[in-house]
Amino acid sequence: MNGAGAGPVRVGGTSGVWPRVLLSSLTLDTDQLHEVRDWLLATPWGRMAASGSPGRAEVRVCAPADLPVWRSLHLLDKAHAGDTLHEPFLGSDQARNVEIPLPGEAVGAEPDSCRWQVDVLDPRTVLPARWALHDVITADGTSWGVRSSTSGISIDSHGRIFTLSGTSLAQRLVQVRVRFPTAREIFTTLLAGAGVTLEESDKGRYTRRMIELWGDFITLAADLMAGPVASLLSGWIDAGKKPGRIYQERKYLTLADVSAMTGGSEEVARLLLDRYLQRSIAARGLLLTCEQCLGTAFHRLEDIGAHFRCQRCRQPNPIVRSAWKGQELEPQWYYGLDEVAYQGLRSNIHVPVLALGALAQSANSFQHMPEAVVRRESYPDLEVDLWAIVDGRIVIGEAKISDRLEPSKRKEVQRCAALRGLIEDLSADRFVMATTGPAWYGLRRPWSTRRSRRRPRSPGSRTSADASRSRSAHPRGPGRRPCRDGACASWRHVRGQEAG
Repeated sequence: MNGAGAGPVRVGGTSGVWPRVLLSSLTLDTDQLHEVRDWLLATPWGRMAASGSPGRAEVRVCAPADLPVWRSLHLLDKAHAGDTLHEPFLGSDQARNVEIPLPGEAVGAEPDSCRWQVDVLDPRTVLPARWALHDVITADGTSWGVRSSTSGISIDSHGRIFTLSGTSLAQRLVQVRVRFPTAREIFTTLLAGAGVTLEESDKGRYTRRMIELWGDFITLAADLMAGPVASLLSGWIDAGKKPGRIYQERKYLTLADVSAMTGGSEEVARLLLDRYLQRSIAARGLLLTCEQCLGTAFHRLEDIGAHFRCQRCRQPNPIVRSAWKGQELEPQWYYGLDEVAYQGLRSNIHVPVLALGALAQSANSFQHMPEAVVRRESYPDLEVDLWAIVDGRIVIGEAKISDRLEPSKRKEVQRCAALRGLIEDLSADRFVMATTGPAWYGLRRPWSTRRSRRRPRSPGSRTSADASRSRSAHPRGPGRRPCRDGACASWRHVRGQEAG
């Protein structure tokens, strides 16, 4: 029985290029072939082919006479078809060499008469199919015979290097350990071929540190969505809004303040503060006044004992009744927000975080990188907000609180041209535009040919995005071959949610 892959087809006109796999046999009838098709679709490969991952394919049954004669034929090895081996990994690197099975039913006149491939797949980390990634997907530097494909990391059975005569097939098998690179490694590698470098921006550093504070990206995005916690965070950085006490342009809250801002009970506020204290997102301390210079400041609990040192004049002071304001006989505990979290929220990092969160909601595999600066010789630096790999597809984009990319049309056109160049250099699959405004106003898209009218729903969302289909987003991008039908990229609406 032979399965032959047909040419690329466009499904629905929006999802890019998917292959078609044809099943045919000289000995099995049509009903038997459909049983084989159902069995194949139940294997890990079949489940991947039926999903939204890059390995998606359409599997059909056809007669031998209908097979395209110019297609390469592939033998279905019943001894190994559907086999799944679980490999140990240390972080992103494989702990041992990939096990290469020998054919169960094919015997050649020479050891290398036939060759095959082994696919290593992590469903949670689907890599983009780009040949330029071959140097970063191996842990031991053995890049030949290994490539990032639509089926995962594909390994050629025995490569194409020189071998001595008389060497057995088992001795020719590839010995390699694979690894799954981070999103930053992937973007850096793909852009290096175009002479482009990436540098983390200040907002990117804030975002990375906040993800570390919150524990993971999903938890951070959940807290930034519209709701009680988002109201707390937005109010914590607003120096002009009560409740809370403001010193040195920073707001400090009591337990009662947190309860009032979240709209819940003090028990619920206590649980939230405890979570933030354990993650170092917030700090507990006292607001104390120096008896020497009368300077008032927030002093963290770990910095005080029987005395506190004034942050202005550096003189020690006893913690006595005159050191705190108010009528209380005991000092009141206050809570301050981590400085990096404060700077990040003031820089509106919630917009790209929520846009990425919207992309991640429906994805089986999702990787991302915080905002980065694109540096190209003889060109102005370009800050790009969104960098993601969604189900193996490269997605970049812009996330703004306003409804314009730039304040003037001239600068907007220049930025669009720079973004188009980045799309081509990166061979991106999609470009996303997100805003906390109701819509994009008067946006010029010099690269687009038509505008999509569909707006996917997002319950409770107040962030909209607009996008258009590209005419040719990556015709000759690094690591990607040109498409045959010009359907190189698709553009999508994305809706996020605004904090507070």
